[in-house]
Amino acid sequence: MKNYTLPFDEAGLRPDEQKFIWYVDLPGSNKPSINMKGHADFKHEKKIEFVRKGQEIVSRLPVPARKSVDKGNFAENPIGQDDVSLIAGKNTLLSDDGLTLYSKIDGYAFWEEDKIHVDNVYHIKGDVDYSVGNVKFNGKVLIDGDVRSGFCVEAKDSIYVKGNIEAAELYSENGNIICRSGVLGKGQAKIYAGGNFHCRFVQDASISAKEDVFIEHYSINSHISAGGLVLLTQNEGLIRGGRIFAKDGIKAIRIGSDQYIPTYVGLRAEMFAGDSNRVVLGMKKNEINNRIAIINKKIVFFELLKNRLDSLSPEKDQEFNAIMKEKKILKKQLKSLQKEEDNLSKTLNEYYQKKCIHVEDTLFKGVTIAFGDCEFKVDKNYKSIIMYKAGNSIFIKND
Repeated sequence: MKNYTLPFDEAGLRPDEQKFIWYVDLPGSNKPSINMKGHADFKHEKKIEFVRKGQEIVSRLPVPARKSVDKGNFAENPIGQDDVSLIAGKNTLLSDDGLTLYSKIDGYAFWEEDKIHVDNVYHIKGDVDYSVGNVKFNGKVLIDGDVRSGFCVEAKDSIYVKGNIEAAELYSENGNIICRSGVLGKGQAKIYAGGNFHCRFVQDASISAKEDVFIEHYSINSHISAGGLVLLTQNEGLIRGGRIFAKDGIKAIRIGSDQYIPTYVGLRAEMFAGDSNRVVLGMKKNEINNRIAIINKKIVFFELLKNRLDSLSPEKDQEFNAIMKEKKILKKQLKSLQKEEDNLSKTLNEYYQKKCIHVEDTLFKGVTIAFGDCEFKVDKNYKSIIMYKAGNSIFIKND
């Protein structure tokens, strides 16, 4: 609980004239914090506070009675002559005596139009700028305007931006980030979505999404990483410059440019975990083949020994039978490993053809294509192709 104990509070009232007792840190929300250098920090100005259902937000203290002189006589001014009433906002409840304001839900308390409201969606009716400060919210955030350069928006759930995102930072732990306009990152924008990311265009920004990235027009000179797909299949559908990575595939209308602007596009290495399984199978096969080669030399030795001695001693005969039995077991194991490798190769080839880079119109010369550690520098323009990796090779086929 917050209470004023100074001789005079910020409104100039003595302690016996206090008007409010706050249970959350909202009374100073319109005042900037002071940083280490003594400067006002409007970016970190606190605007919201988490509250539980039924929690007290603020209590009002009536202004005490005062003495006044009326024709030489002292008279009491009625209580409340200079009083301020509490007014219930959205999802808040005023006590019967009008002295305490409670929250009706779990959510965040914030000021708006001289009222205190509680909501699980933080609605910013304008830009995220110095008038709002940085935003950190344990729910959804809806922004009617832009997110201006230098500001940060953090949310537990989804973030919706109706305007542009400038050189700002946005972080959604578990939700989507949807920008109805575009990202003009100036090389400094950093965006992470715990779900999908969707916008009209991206320029000079870093975007990371746990799931898919949808861009309606173009990505220029940007770094994009997706745990699912990267899709630019509408309008220009252009990827030009920057580095684009995805786990499940990339689909665009055009990649690169006729000016040969360096553009790097690829599927991430973890997608090719199956290749490591194939390597392990190959190593096991080599071990067995090496052992069989040694056994074959021993067999030659026993055959030569038998020809010279007419017969083998019981000990040597037992040893010969043991290595013949071992060879039979190893050949059976080798056959099983070969079958497993063939099935894995077939599965991986089918998988990789689905996990592909698909260019509907033009893949320009000079683009670097990567599948894990396997890279391919495009040496000519291609039209309507699908690229995928199988084994240690990158394959190109017409769409």
